[in-house]
Amino acid sequence: EGDQWGGDPHFTGGTITIEELLVEPGLELLTTHLDLGERPIGAWMKPGVFELINNPGKGDVTITAFEIDDNTGFMELMAPGVPYVIGEGETVEVGLSTTAEATDGDMFAGDFAVVYNDGARALITGTWEATAYTPDAGDVVEVAFDGNATAFPNVVAEGNFRDNYDLPGMDADGWDNVYEFTFANDVNVDVTLTATDAKMAFYAADFGGMGGPDTDNALVSATTTATDLEVLAGTYYLVVSTTGADYTLDVVATAMPAPDAVTYIAPLDGAVDIINDDELEWSWGANTSEYQVILGTTYPPATVVQDWTAADLDEDGSFTLSNLNPNLQYFWQVNVRNTTDVTPGAIWGFTTTITPPADLAAT
Repeated sequence: EGDQWGGDPHFTGGTITIEELLVEPGLELLTTHLDLGERPIGAWMKPGVFELINNPGKGDVTITAFEIDDNTGFMELMAPGVPYVIGEGETVEVGLSTTAEATDGDMFAGDFAVVYNDGARALITGTWEATAYTPDAGDVVEVAFDGNATAFPNVVAEGNFRDNYDLPGMDADGWDNVYEFTFANDVNVDVTLTATDAKMAFYAADFGGMGGPDTDNALVSATTTATDLEVLAGTYYLVVSTTGADYTLDVVATAMPAPDAVTYIAPLDGAVDIINDDELEWSWGANTSEYQVILGTTYPPATVVQDWTAADLDEDGSFTLSNLNPNLQYFWQVNVRNTTDVTPGAIWGFTTTITPPADLAAT
């Protein structure tokens, strides 16, 4: 578009063509230096993370390699398999964790590199550093205090303990310790923690597949008290944390009382027109470990249709009916137990009707 400013010679004119600016896609490291701090030798600790974003540019980026220049074997990458395609604006995280191959006090540093663009030697780099240390007993899961052999209340000073884990809760994480408990029977547990910025979390032995204690895999978390925890027989870890100079921990485990009976939800006692694929439903009572379902046309029912099975207490219980005959009265019962006792459920009844045919094909 031409503009004219007065007469000659102040005149311009012509055509300007603007073409789309094509920018090659590329990667950007959101974390260019990763300080892993002190890392316990031979123990799991939450990986540090390099975060990458496909920015700027248009189109996908194909990552062909993730690399670190650590010849000692102390560090290892936790990266997606390659080739890995990252779309425009997308991010990907690459973890950096430690192994057992180190000596107390060793300091490590190196580069992290990402090779991309279909095998061409296009790359971006960052740096990392870490210090290895040998953890004292109680400092990490792998050398946890033996909770069964500990005399409670237990008073512990900070000493050489580190802050190795992120625990649930709003209070600041401090240095932490770990206790391992093995219960031969189902128990109820009371925990009291006296400490500055007190935090505690109770974990199953497998940590929900996460490798160790973290914010999202605790069975129970609290600050200063956790009472009447229903703990089934097995192995567990209790992690406590404080920002103070010491803490006092008290743990009391008592035999779990007999379980409370379930509360039936559906079908109502005396219900009619029940068919196959309908469900028996109930809610759990306290102190329940396992359940059993009995069903039959006699009173009391005698056929065990679901033998003793671990109860999932996170949701109501249910059992799907099958192989019912039409126009008959059935009775059902749900029993529960733990290692202390068995509690039988009430006996309810229902009447069936003809189950409509299913999966028919018209010819």
